Amino acid sequence: MFLMAVLQSFRSKYSVSGEKIEKILLIQFGGIGDMVLITPAIRALINSYPHSTISVLGSSEYNCRFLKEYNNISEINGFNIFSFDMRQVLKPHVLQSLIDVVRHLRKTRYDLLISFRYLPLIDWLFFEWLLIFLCKTKYRIGLNPPFLHERSIFDQWLLNTDLTGKHYTDFYCDLLTHSGIHISSRQTEFPVSTTDMRVAGQFLSSLPADAFLVSVHVGGVRLNLENEVWDIENYISIVEGLIKINAYIVILGSSDDREKTRLIAQAAENRCIDLTAKTSIEEMAAVVKKSHLFIGNDSGPFHVAVAVGTPTIGIFTRNVDEPEYYLYKNDNVFIFRESFTLRPSVEEVLKKAENFFLKRRIGDEARMLP
Repeated sequence: MFLMAVLQSFRSKYSVSGEKIEKILLIQFGGIGDMVLITPAIRALINSYPHSTISVLGSSEYNCRFLKEYNNISEINGFNIFSFDMRQVLKPHVLQSLIDVVRHLRKTRYDLLISFRYLPLIDWLFFEWLLIFLCKTKYRIGLNPPFLHERSIFDQWLLNTDLTGKHYTDFYCDLLTHSGIHISSRQTEFPVSTTDMRVAGQFLSSLPADAFLVSVHVGGVRLNLENEVWDIENYISIVEGLIKINAYIVILGSSDDREKTRLIAQAAENRCIDLTAKTSIEEMAAVVKKSHLFIGNDSGPFHVAVAVGTPTIGIFTRNVDEPEYYLYKNDNVFIFRESFTLRPSVEEVLKKAENFFLKRRIGDEARMLP
């Protein structure tokens, strides 16, 4: 009943194009990779409204922190909506956390709110729409459930089913163009500061200057939780194969990956740098940017690697196929996945890595010609 009352309170507007937009709120309750995927939309908003200030609301401040490198991003806030369900809504601490975030957001009278994520669980959807409704923003853009075609809490929307056959980045850009906001480029990016690049250089300073550097990431929060991480023995074999072609290895991961990364470090012996749990996300991005190749699971660092422009081999092993995460239109991105013809195997991954190595060597030799 509440949701229907909310829906009847709004009518669809044609476009925000030409409207005076000074304060913008972006909502994306996803991980670091999901935040990377909205960067083309952020860039488009800054280009369209260069004098605006943009606030970001994510599932945690940590996941969104790198976005502060954009000058227009004025504020980052965290709100773990995934801890909410209807059974807990009347618990004092749960209700208080919702009240606190709404109270904070209501201090700013936003001209435009954009929600980039469709939350499939009705509990999460309810709390997100309640939060959006209470913000009283002038214009709202977002995603509608597949069962709502004619009405929405948003002024402009796309159905979540419109995502079929698209990469998330394209879908988010389509959402903005549908609302009259121009998109100049759909390339993701991860802004890396000069300080982080300097720190990355210090991490890698012991390696030869001409080393073929491969960053390897073996973890992933969701994959670890669902026990769908690619077998560590496969990564060990890949690292051993890379060393045979004279590569050096940079091992990336969180403290949860430490046992696996220790095994890789042992296999790589003196041809690796183990940065497990030693970098921030921003420093990790800088290390990957300095690398010649990234190999890793379906996780945030994979999307970071694509965003910083490093040739990337992604290994997708989840039982639930999510093409919206890997349908990149980028020649430097190569995907292996369980439900595809090119299933991940040590031999195939090594073959692709060697191709990247040869391309790099040919490029170096071409640059040396008089």
